[in-house]
Amino acid sequence: MSGHWGSASIPSCFVAVEKKGGDGKALLTSIVTAYEVGCRISRMFSPRLLKKHIHFPCTMGGFGAAAGYAKGSGATPSELAGALSLAGLFPVGTYSTATSGAGGKGLYSGWPNYLGINAVKLSKLGLTGDRDVMEAPDGFSNALGLGTMEGQYIQEAERGLGTDYRFMQVYFKPYPCCRWLHAPVHAVLRLMRENNLTGDDIQHIDIGGPEFAMMYNTRDGYDSKITCQYSIPFSVGAAALYGRLSLEEFDQPKRTSLALRRFVERVDMHVDEQLQNSFPAVFGVNVAMELADGRVLRTTQGTPWGPDAPPSRQELIEKFTMLTDGVLSPDARREWIELYQNGFQSEGAFERILALTGAII
Repeated sequence: MSGHWGSASIPSCFVAVEKKGGDGKALLTSIVTAYEVGCRISRMFSPRLLKKHIHFPCTMGGFGAAAGYAKGSGATPSELAGALSLAGLFPVGTYSTATSGAGGKGLYSGWPNYLGINAVKLSKLGLTGDRDVMEAPDGFSNALGLGTMEGQYIQEAERGLGTDYRFMQVYFKPYPCCRWLHAPVHAVLRLMRENNLTGDDIQHIDIGGPEFAMMYNTRDGYDSKITCQYSIPFSVGAAALYGRLSLEEFDQPKRTSLALRRFVERVDMHVDEQLQNSFPAVFGVNVAMELADGRVLRTTQGTPWGPDAPPSRQELIEKFTMLTDGVLSPDARREWIELYQNGFQSEGAFERILALTGAII
């Protein structure tokens, strides 16, 4: 539990490495730095921010972006520390912006990149914050309403530096929606696959989870694609009805189909006390699926594609193919896949990445 480092920091890494004239290895090193530093700082705050319904990926994203940009641009450790000390300038993201379907949600990834890049630039000019901004009595922790930072959090952030890499604990998103929706969606699709079911076989789906998950029990506003991507009933209903959950299910005409609206009414949610007691250290859902023939199938599901059950290379390629369908030409998609399979280490890999993304700095 740390943030959306892919969207909130990788663009800043591209900018830094291209300006510096680096290669594919420099880009990967910059990205790893963004993930590692971002994860270590974010995990001091994110579980507590979550309880306050503060969107921690937005709030924490600038740290990863600053670290990645600093590494890619050749900044000194002191300059990176100075950039991170400007934490007081970083945003506080509200969950309501996302769950309401507001278009400004798109800034939750772009804005951290902007802040991280400029924090490094300011630091190089000698404009920094206080170096104890995290733990100071009136510092960043207090500004977020979390109280004075306790030593245990800092010790955890420092634990295993150089040996225990936190970026190895990240997860990938199998579906194009909020991460808290993935567990129930994955559970439903798994039950359907294991029992050879279609949407016509399902009478009712009951989802139990921690109280936090009830924030995603959104029943209206489906005219907004963003609202649907933050709604458990919609996403579970779409997955069950169509047998999958891709970008297509969040677009017209599927998103507003009458059949889907009716199917969503079959999905209910409730607070599960056992899951509530283990949250946020562990997130999971219990799913009970009632079938038309009277059977009830039950399963428990945690967040898929995490460190305990990572996706295979083929699954990642299939996700990439789904996301780029109609966006990339077959030749461009094939070249991206070849670059990935070669670990982005083939000769001229970084130059090909820039050409394929159309990056212009």
